[in-house]
Amino acid sequence: MVFLRDVLLQPAFPDGTAGFYTLPGAGKPTLSQKNWVAGYREVTRFTLLIDPDQGQIDGLFGNEDALVDHLLNKDVSPLNGTVEWLQSEGDSVRTFYTNVSLPIQLAFQTPHGTPFIVQRSESGPLGPTDVTQTIDFTWGWGEHCLMIGELKRHGIIDFERWTNRLDPDSNRIRLGKELRGYCHKYKCFAASVFDGQHLLILVFHAQTAQQIRADCQITCLLFSSNCPTLRYGLFRTVIYQIQRMQAATAPSVILDGYTRGFRWLSWQTFWSDGNQEHDQHPNGYIRMFDNSCGAWYWAYADRNGTAVLDQNGGVVWDTGSLGL
Repeated sequence: MVFLRDVLLQPAFPDGTAGFYTLPGAGKPTLSQKNWVAGYREVTRFTLLIDPDQGQIDGLFGNEDALVDHLLNKDVSPLNGTVEWLQSEGDSVRTFYTNVSLPIQLAFQTPHGTPFIVQRSESGPLGPTDVTQTIDFTWGWGEHCLMIGELKRHGIIDFERWTNRLDPDSNRIRLGKELRGYCHKYKCFAASVFDGQHLLILVFHAQTAQQIRADCQITCLLFSSNCPTLRYGLFRTVIYQIQRMQAATAPSVILDGYTRGFRWLSWQTFWSDGNQEHDQHPNGYIRMFDNSCGAWYWAYADRNGTAVLDQNGGVVWDTGSLGL
């Protein structure tokens, strides 16, 4: 057995294990034109991280908190690598689910057998909807869509046109519009595309679906298939959306006259008395994580910084349960 952390920090496709082939006479693959994306903006305002290491990913999403640590310290069986041949879109679909998605999904399994984060394939938005478009996969919690993704034939993601800011070709233009459009329709703030050779992740810095449709700032992560942090980066993106979701659905909390709030983009908590903000509770409450259910709570800390029952003999719940 190994820790899941070790698996997610191994290349999904180590050097020499993936071969990419093109049918004789075939030209560069092109992305099909979807008429419904015509009204969406291109992806132009973005910050790009290319094959980021763990430190850069943690710098983007914040240091690993108790939830991340709990999930990554699960015992899992080592994954044996296989040699993969990729030629068609179907090959990208197969290798994504076996080499990329499966290890991440192990983090979301629970002792009672039901994953608290569910992955769906070729389905519409979660919950009641009038949206008719379907995307290749989603990760969701209840009716909250945490991440959406498309699976394409290798070559759809033009590495040079994303990294060197060359004039975008039709593939990049259509791809950006398509991802923005899906995120708007699914009310989801993170999207990805995997084409076998590369994984592209887009994180929209928006608070509403309408802001996604407008022209919000975007952070892009672009991974080569043999990058050792590819799976870790995708995992942390999903966890970041869980933090967003927990902050959006959290109850109001007031302790000793201070009101708890969440900082935009980082989702870190702060306390306010109406005049001043504090990163830590002035009277010694600390935020703790309940591994048994996935909820955060506030407990009173003694003079040594050890969490104990609060002054009223209990704890104050900060977020709802994830269903761990």
